Amino acid sequence: MTDKQSKAREYVLADLVDATNEVDDAMNLLTEARYPVPAALTAHLQAAREQLAAALTIAKQGDAYRPRCAHQCPNHAHTCDRTPTHLSDHRDQQQKGTHTCSWPNEPDHITIRISGGSDDLVEVEGCEGADEFNCWGIGLTGWRGDLIGGTDTETLRIYAIYNGIWTFAATASDESLPMPDWPIRITDHPDVGHSALVEIDAPAGTRLTNVTALGGDR
Repeated sequence: MTDKQSKAREYVLADLVDATNEVDDAMNLLTEARYPVPAALTAHLQAAREQLAAALTIAKQGDAYRPRCAHQCPNHAHTCDRTPTHLSDHRDQQQKGTHTCSWPNEPDHITIRISGGSDDLVEVEGCEGADEFNCWGIGLTGWRGDLIGGTDTETLRIYAIYNGIWTFAATASDESLPMPDWPIRITDHPDVGHSALVEIDAPAGTRLTNVTALGGDR
C-alpha cells in the first residue's frame, strides 16, 4: 500500500465513523421524539446505517487498496507464481506455474466498468441497468449496487465512497452465498484524477440492481 493509498484509507475510515455517529444521533432523536415520525424517514436512516456499517467493515479490511499483480492478463483471471511472501497482498488466484489466462476470450463474458464521474456521480458501463447515478448525501457521499449474474447465486455488491476521491470495495451481496469468482481490477482511472476505476469480468447477461445512495436520485 502506497503512502497516498494509506492516507486515503485513513480519511475514508474517519469519515465513515463520523457519518455513522451522525446517523446514530439522528435515529436516537427520532426515538425520543414526542411527535409522529414519518416511517419513510426512519426507514431511510436505517438503510443508511446498514450501508455505513458494511462500508466501514470493508474499509477496515482494506480490500479496496490491495495492489494488483503486474502480470494481470487484460480482462482475465490468471495463475501466478509469486513467492509466498507476496500472497498476503495478492488477491488473484495463487498457483505455481506460468502466468496464463483462466478464461478464454469468448463473447459470453462482459467487462463492467464503474467509476466516479464527479463528486456526486457514479458511472456504470457495460451491463444491463448501467447508468449515471446521482448519489449526493449529507455528511457522506456513497453508493451501492448489486451485480446479479446468470444465476441468482452469482451476486456481487459494489460500494463507492467519496472523500475527495472515489474509492471502491466489493463483497458478496448475500452473506449466505459465496462471493462469485469474477476477476476484479481496481486501478487509477486514466482520465479522472479523483476516482479509481473498477473493472469486473462477469458472465454475459449480468445486470445491475438494488442501487442505493445516501441522497439524490437513484
